[in-house]
Amino acid sequence: MILSNLTIQTAASFGAAYPGAERVIKHEGKGVFGITFPCYEHPETNRDDYPPAEPECIILLNDKRAYHLDVEQEVWFHEEADWFRYRARKYHQPWRGLKDVVEAAEVELRRPWIWAGMLKQGTITLLGGPPKLGKTTVIFDFLYAMATSQPTFLGMPMSKANVLYVTEEGEVPLAIKHQLYPTRLGPLAKAGYMAFLTAEDAGESWDDMLKLLERAVQELPSTPGFLPPGFPLLVVIDTIGFYMDAEDENSSAQTRAQIKTLVKLVRRYNFAALLIHHTRKGSSDKYGYETLETLRGSSAFAGNVDTLAVLGGDGNNNQRWLFRIGRLFPNPDQPLQLRYTDAAGYEVLTETEWVHDHADLIEQIAAVYLIDADASERKVTSETGIAKTTAHRLKPYAKAMMAGEPMPVLWEEEKK
Repeated sequence: MILSNLTIQTAASFGAAYPGAERVIKHEGKGVFGITFPCYEHPETNRDDYPPAEPECIILLNDKRAYHLDVEQEVWFHEEADWFRYRARKYHQPWRGLKDVVEAAEVELRRPWIWAGMLKQGTITLLGGPPKLGKTTVIFDFLYAMATSQPTFLGMPMSKANVLYVTEEGEVPLAIKHQLYPTRLGPLAKAGYMAFLTAEDAGESWDDMLKLLERAVQELPSTPGFLPPGFPLLVVIDTIGFYMDAEDENSSAQTRAQIKTLVKLVRRYNFAALLIHHTRKGSSDKYGYETLETLRGSSAFAGNVDTLAVLGGDGNNNQRWLFRIGRLFPNPDQPLQLRYTDAAGYEVLTETEWVHDHADLIEQIAAVYLIDADASERKVTSETGIAKTTAHRLKPYAKAMMAGEPMPVLWEEEKK
């Protein structure tokens, strides 16, 4: 078998000669050819920025995969060759010219989106929102769309991935959910590439959970029923507050240290991580960008999380919104407006549909302005009982209704 110059050069940078260091190993009943050399992630390299690998790990590298061999010469983990080479180059020389940085960034940019604008291989997404507002429901709806081979979810393209869902719930609550919603959760139960780690099994601390997570990431590619190498892995942690102590969750320094441990795992094993988190009290009075500051320990996530998303709504109806910002996609000006029904789950609303769903509230607000055209939003909220953020957003439509004018078009997507 002929190996590319890139593979040969990578192996040579770790002292491997070619020809001379090539080998054939058995993996999953097939012969695998490559060049062998000591793994640079050995503990004796004494590099704090790379977590240690298994003792005496040996790499077998070919053009497609990098296989990590243990002391018994068995494969304990394997990964894409491109991803191994990407990390190896940075290991040899962390400082690089701009041209090299741009070329290296192409490796990151080529990583597939699992859910466009939300979940990408090798990155971390934080989804926050008030307790009991429906964050878990959104993700279960996303997994339902994946299990039923839907091309999009909430209007954003998606693709299949292996899934490990670390939940704060136990076996019984999950079973009850399955009984209550068999139509929506049935496909998840049948999808062999979706696994759950329940609260009883995930350990009693953040560190215990991460140890099990790392073990799962290593073993899932060889687990029957999971999608073969080449498909990305999504790890969901629901919620991070459950696995961190209360003081850790609200301490930026402690939260940052624990999140960095997860960052190292994500960078090493190249999976997508989705962290579900609660916002602080008072977040229901915020909208869009301003809700980001209500994430508990929010300053700890700066620089460590690639995408921040918040699910919001006043909780008194089936209307929700999803706002997100990130470093890997153009940031939207406005949140996605959502509606939830038991029959259809979450769906995206157009501005026309959203205004129609709020017609009664718009009439109530217009009635206040009809009596007092200069009424403050505080007065509108007081007299109608409508949530402050909702009243603010509906004000232009109420003013138009009071004046007998057509409803304004305010959403950028509708103007195009």
